[in-house]
Amino acid sequence: TQERNLLRFGAIAMTRMACAGPGGEQERVVSGIMAQQPLTIRFGERMTMRWTAPDGSSIDWRGLDWD
Repeated sequence: TQERNLLRFGAIAMTRMACAGPGGEQERVVSGIMAQQPLTIRFGERMTMRWTAPDGSSIDWRGLDWD
């Protein structure tokens, strides 16, 4: 759910099969941040978004840039 700039997830399902290399590290970081509730959302320029967890960790998301 999203309420203003706060984002909360319900139950999150994923496999127990870990990816090797950079993909596995990215998965670990994203799932660790999503496990903390609520996340603060901030939208930036050029189709960017930042999720920040209560412990201060964050992840940045970028959309496609059509320039």
